[in-house]
Amino acid sequence: MMDTPNQGALKVSALVTVGMMAGAMAGNAAVARVTDPYEHLDLLARVLTTVQEDYVEPLPPEALVEAAIEGIAESLDAQSRWLSAEQLQDLQDDAEGAQTGIGVAIRRDTSGVEVVKVLPGSPARRDGVMPGDRILAIDGQELGGLSLDDITDAFHGLRGEKATLTVLRAGEDAPLTIDTVRDRVERPAVHVTDLGRGVAYARIEQFQDGVATDLHDKVLSTVPNVSGLVLDLRDNPGGLLSQAVAVTDLFLDDGLIVATRARPGSALDLDEHHATPGGFDADLPVVVLVNGMSASASEIVAAALQDTGRGRLVGERTYGKGSVQKVYTHLDPSQPDAEAALKLTVGWYTTPSGRPVASREGREPDIPVAYPRPVPTKHQLLAKLDGIDDATLQAELVALAEALPDEPAGRPVIPWDRPVDERLGSDPQLQRALDELR
Repeated sequence: MMDTPNQGALKVSALVTVGMMAGAMAGNAAVARVTDPYEHLDLLARVLTTVQEDYVEPLPPEALVEAAIEGIAESLDAQSRWLSAEQLQDLQDDAEGAQTGIGVAIRRDTSGVEVVKVLPGSPARRDGVMPGDRILAIDGQELGGLSLDDITDAFHGLRGEKATLTVLRAGEDAPLTIDTVRDRVERPAVHVTDLGRGVAYARIEQFQDGVATDLHDKVLSTVPNVSGLVLDLRDNPGGLLSQAVAVTDLFLDDGLIVATRARPGSALDLDEHHATPGGFDADLPVVVLVNGMSASASEIVAAALQDTGRGRLVGERTYGKGSVQKVYTHLDPSQPDAEAALKLTVGWYTTPSGRPVASREGREPDIPVAYPRPVPTKHQLLAKLDGIDDATLQAELVALAEALPDEPAGRPVIPWDRPVDERLGSDPQLQRALDELR
């Protein structure tokens, strides 16, 4: 949910305006500036004015002010930022369990993506996209060879934006062109599979509204006599605190789940969330999968279950985002529709034992298991060169390849578009989780 600015925020806005107007009265305000936290605003105003008047190309003042705000937010920490209209919409959509797109579930293939499912009530269903269709391009951008993240970005956009799909359909001699419009589409975040022998596999994509109820209901309806649960939080960027607490509460009947620490006197300082009776059986074995992209709300759940001994963590060190953010909308009175917002870090999460939920280095799993990384292009090239028969040519090419800069280690790419049983054989983290349960 989005928060409106409090009186303090409004005072800041007023002081900014006053500070800029006071630049011409420097002599009279010299004494006041000694203790005034906004004494440097006249310098900011002069810089903005100088850039606007003398920069080689004309720039609108609103663009300069927005750039200044972005710079302030970026200087604070990795989570504080100035949100554009599209970023604010994405944040709101994530919290509400929706996405702005065309409403299809997809899997990659060599030429683009295959439509696995068309969501009910979606623009794709309305405009004739069918399961089995292969989408080759969106708005002329070919999808073949793109990463899953880049493909997802191509489908998303602002509500009301048009999208032109190039679709290959069985039985058609040539690709079809389907015009549709991006809109808000309800998106399920909980996926449960029966792995046999009473073991349920549950993946939470992110912590949006209703996730805890969905998790409980889907696990018990999919595996009625569940005797073990793998809770997969890998690549889960977080979401709503309330849902992280509610999911954890399914496994704990009492005690502290998470607390927040903020500035003394803040409403967030010493705020605590406690478990209540109910949920899954207290003796249900639980293993939680985490990796370097498990962040925020994911780390709250993982930390609470690990800290209380309720569940074991398998995988790799988590992202390291144990901070609380608040979103301030309507800071600009000239934009009543809140087309931009400030996301600001206002506190830290702590575990039941009082330790940070996640330090900057992330949370260490109980059982470290690495996931295969993509082979860097340089190493692939060197492997290919081993097969060249001409020794002289091979030596020359190897020397050139060796001179190429080393690539940074890539993060694991889990093929989420494939069913669990198909990727189990190549997923050592999931295999180890099952070993722990069985």
